[in-house]
Amino acid sequence: MIVRSVGKPEPNLAATAACVADEARAARDALWARQRPDDLVEITTVTGSRLHVSRILRRSPSEGLLLFVDLERGKSNLGLAALRVSQLAPAVLA
Repeated sequence: MIVRSVGKPEPNLAATAACVADEARAARDALWARQRPDDLVEITTVTGSRLHVSRILRRSPSEGLLLFVDLERGKSNLGLAALRVSQLAPAVLA
């Protein structure tokens, strides 16, 4: 479910965000299958034209929120985008 969107969203944004949530669940399950699991914090996907930065936000271990940021690759810097998402993510839960 998209709670808020800035700018004109892509027509398939809701479906893309749902797929990213499934990807996050699969990555989390793979991490937990290890002897010493680690918390999943972020997933980054790069395509020819888009950058997707997905940050996992938690209020408690049993509930959470996936912050999905879709950017134009030609107008974005992946490292800076990931840094800004991590800096601004706590405000989403406030």
